[in-house]
Amino acid sequence: MWTVMKIKNNRIADRSPYFRELLCFVRYVLLYGGPRQLLESLAASFADPVYPLSLGREDELLTIDEVGIYQAEQGVPRFRGTILPIHLREHSFRPLLRPGIRFEMPVVEILPLSFAVDEQGLRQPLQRVPLTFLPFDLEVELPHLEPTLTFKGRSFTWVNTRS
Repeated sequence: MWTVMKIKNNRIADRSPYFRELLCFVRYVLLYGGPRQLLESLAASFADPVYPLSLGREDELLTIDEVGIYQAEQGVPRFRGTILPIHLREHSFRPLLRPGIRFEMPVVEILPLSFAVDEQGLRQPLQRVPLTFLPFDLEVELPHLEPTLTFKGRSFTWVNTRS
């Protein structure tokens, strides 16, 4: 639990407690699609970044294990440990359960897919969409979710191609 202090006229005007989940030693796979020239530019930027990289606050730095350009293959619409560009509870799906496996429930958040910078240089969120975060131990079958691609044995679909 953290406390946020709101400052007004150089004084603490309000204190707001909030919960923040801290993840330690997590591993993410980031996949990008696009023209080869763009992918080569991204690969070069990740391999030799100008600034320290972070997926969150400035004190939450990340380390790059591998950068490469690969070809994704057509996949089976069975997903686990990934982000889906849908509100899962609004779709019919079949959980694929194995005996003895316990899992956490998926989390659905409404998040922006892009930002615009205003006149003051502040980012403004655009295109807010529901995103479902599937835990690694929960596998669901969603035959209507297209396209389904596979990379290194895991199925995924693009997050930013839905409206």
